[in-house]
Amino acid sequence: MDPQRIQHLLSRETTYVADTRFSWELQYMIIDDGLPVLRSTIASDSLDNSVFCPKTQRSPLILLYIRQKRVYYRHGTANWLSIDSKTWLDILTKFDVLPSFLELLHSNNGGTMAYKSYNSYHRLDTPAQSDGISADKLTKAFHVAYKMGNWGNQEYAIYARQCFTSSRSFVLVMGSPQSIDLQRVYRMLQRRVSANILSITLALQSAALAYLEEIRWSADYKVQDLEVRTGIGSFRNAYEEALPITHLAFDKDLQTTKEWIQNALMWGSYRARLNLEALLTHIKQYEQFCSTNGDNGLSEAALDNLQSACQMQVELAINQHLQMALLLARANAQLDVTAALIAQRDTQININIAQTAQRNSLLNVEIAREAKRESELMRGIAAVTMIFLPATFVATFFSMVFFHVGEEDSVRFVVDRRIWLYPTVALPCTLFISTWYLGWAYGWTLDGAKRMQAREGR
Repeated sequence: MDPQRIQHLLSRETTYVADTRFSWELQYMIIDDGLPVLRSTIASDSLDNSVFCPKTQRSPLILLYIRQKRVYYRHGTANWLSIDSKTWLDILTKFDVLPSFLELLHSNNGGTMAYKSYNSYHRLDTPAQSDGISADKLTKAFHVAYKMGNWGNQEYAIYARQCFTSSRSFVLVMGSPQSIDLQRVYRMLQRRVSANILSITLALQSAALAYLEEIRWSADYKVQDLEVRTGIGSFRNAYEEALPITHLAFDKDLQTTKEWIQNALMWGSYRARLNLEALLTHIKQYEQFCSTNGDNGLSEAALDNLQSACQMQVELAINQHLQMALLLARANAQLDVTAALIAQRDTQININIAQTAQRNSLLNVEIAREAKRESELMRGIAAVTMIFLPATFVATFFSMVFFHVGEEDSVRFVVDRRIWLYPTVALPCTLFISTWYLGWAYGWTLDGAKRMQAREGR
């Protein structure tokens, strides 16, 4: 691997959170004579030399856990580490971590690798040589690495190396605390007769698969809740009543559950199956490597048991992926059912609105008929008024005091000379009232036109 690329991954694409803090924490597990011992967290200023310097310690296997997470930015990603940069460089150097693992660690999609290394110059220091290891003896090691890509804001990476010359092994686990539970791995390893890098890797991936199964059950319960809400589904509780159709809606839980299953759980399950299948292949490569180089690795019975256990986990991962596919289908079915029920509700509402509009139309027709009848009555009243209006005017006009007919014995028609008062008063009053009415009617019509234009302008 290009040294400049390694420098770029260690500096520009890595964020060391502990560089800005006073202390950091680290978890590790030592496995001696097949029995795991889980140690508590230790601070950077009190590292045990027998742990941090594996060249001088006698434990055959050490497991180191570091909190790690990919941080996503607008134009790229960075590797978030919970330790400081100096400690990270010391771990990479003193534990002989392959540079290819750094590139796999910085991958967003995940992957696997298996590597066999040979070195004619043994790098063990003097205390190790005093145990009977010759300096010119060929150094042989078997390396495996696995990276679970980001799923549901969770990820993990595993690097394992077994040195056949020094009989020492090292496992580096990096990831979010939820994806790798060391307590669960510790309980798994306690039930195993022997522990090496392959069995520990299997235990770590089995723990991650078990955590994924817990998340699947949580999503299954959410889908069951959706089935209870709609009242349609083969897995719903028959004793719970469905929500009324008026209360159904496309809320956040309905959509996020489907997106979580599709984008997180399906991908996580698929990637876990690929890692376990790769581990099954690496077990065979490990067996071939040991037989070719004449090294004493695991016994044939132990390898067979390990392969059987790994095959079982592969089948569990396949079944889990199928269960998640069925779960996704159930979630999509609930989305379709909810959409159909809401559409049915909206259709019924539209039918009710149309029926109300029809009733209003019939009522408007009846009102129009009544108005027509009243208009006909008013027309008759106006006709009768027009018929009797001239006679009424003549009778009223000649009944004024300006006209005298005379006595009965001498009938004559006498007009008073002050009759000019009647047109003098009546005509101006008529002209004033007519002018006022015409002005009011015109102003009302103009204001109505302006209001109409204002409404049209809005």
